[in-house]
Amino acid sequence: MSIHSVDISLDNVDSKETFEHSVILLKGKVTCQENCCKALLNGKISVSIESEVFDFDVKEGRFKCIVELELGLNFLKIIYNNDLHLGQYTLTLERKSSLCDKVLKLLYVVPKGESGEFQSVQTCSNSAESACKRITTGVKLLQCLVSERLSELGLGKKTFNLFTQNEKEECEVFYSQHTKEEFFSCTGEGIWIMTARELLNKGIFAHGVKVLAFLSCTKYFEETNEIKGYVACGRGHLAMVSSSGLHSWASNVSSVVSCLTSPIPIDSSLLDDSGFRGTLGGCYATTLGAALHEMGHVFDLVHSDFGVMARGFEELDIFFTVGNPQPRHQPKIEAKGRTCCGGQEISVRAQPPTKVTSISFGFRSMGTDKEYKEWDRDGKAYFHRSAAVLLSGHPWFGECRQQEDKGPVQIIGLEVKVPNGLRLIELHTEDDRLVKYWDFTKNPTKIHRYCLSLFDVKDIIQPSVLVQDVTGKIVTHKLNLNAFLIPPVNLTD
Repeated sequence: MSIHSVDISLDNVDSKETFEHSVILLKGKVTCQENCCKALLNGKISVSIESEVFDFDVKEGRFKCIVELELGLNFLKIIYNNDLHLGQYTLTLERKSSLCDKVLKLLYVVPKGESGEFQSVQTCSNSAESACKRITTGVKLLQCLVSERLSELGLGKKTFNLFTQNEKEECEVFYSQHTKEEFFSCTGEGIWIMTARELLNKGIFAHGVKVLAFLSCTKYFEETNEIKGYVACGRGHLAMVSSSGLHSWASNVSSVVSCLTSPIPIDSSLLDDSGFRGTLGGCYATTLGAALHEMGHVFDLVHSDFGVMARGFEELDIFFTVGNPQPRHQPKIEAKGRTCCGGQEISVRAQPPTKVTSISFGFRSMGTDKEYKEWDRDGKAYFHRSAAVLLSGHPWFGECRQQEDKGPVQIIGLEVKVPNGLRLIELHTEDDRLVKYWDFTKNPTKIHRYCLSLFDVKDIIQPSVLVQDVTGKIVTHKLNLNAFLIPPVNLTD
């Protein structure tokens, strides 16, 4: 029987492209050149890089491959060889060191007198060393996701920069002076405050450093359905989450897909934080996605009605894999002790849907973020348009550029004055939810002044605005509406 030639094409990467982060996603299609197949192709596709070969699924002609690049040139060969269909595609990709001078530092917080083991089943390696490997691998995946999602919106492949030691990303073990009992006695916000103070006193928050920390001692008690040492909080320079899901995380890039798609049920002795899927794969996606959500807050993002800054982060597995997502089941009784920062739970529709507006002077409205092309197959782990605009211009993203600072942002009443030029305005509620935004990135000339209308803010209790200028500088300001809402006094002789 004859061999049929196939075409292999990539949707998101070009040969000779350059990256400043190590883990990348190759998304593409496999099609028969001879049109002899009525059905879409399935099977396996292999990616060889240097002397290693990795296999990934092809389902209905589509594939996604997760690859780790070394510094310098990387030569890749993609081969499809299934059921008398054969084809290959070669490309060269370059990885360079990031030029950004600001970093995200990864910490694994171990209480005083503890070894740093995280809760897991006996067959799982749960040492502090294993935790750091899992955390580093997971956050490198988040670098990739952020880069791809910003690129899909035409904002470039920009992402945050990880702290490195000898050109290698690493997670550092931080030995706290607080005991496990102290952590167990605190709420999630209390744990965050206690840790933030300690890190500040230790000089961890140096100039240009933000921190993503994991608390090692988080523990679920099956008998009482209670969890202690649970934290999920991000603000300022510190995002902090629990270690309750680390047992499901991959310790290296080659095992990411198998971990994200694992149908193995979560052991009853462990917290089921799987987005109602009940599986190790669901737990990996949900808890890694939750870390991304909290990181979003330290990069100045607020909650929105959809996407990563709602509960879309739970579908992180769909972004990295092909095939049908794992089914969701009826929610179980919530474990006691789980509180988010400030006691607020993340909800997609905690309030009536808010209207989101995008304005670009000289152009028509940009529309809403529900108009993404073909994004359904990649899940809801994406960023709202305004969040993506903010991140792509954020000082922690991309190359450090010395731009002339023409003066500070001024907000007087409802008027915004920006000497450097406007990039973005967001209108927030009292509890930090996005209501509206104005996107100036497509304007052909710089806008230095913009005035909100009373109509924009009149129905919002204690509204605030976030303003980002073209240099990336971000200012937030609470609006005082009393001056606008008090009726005028009639003076008579």
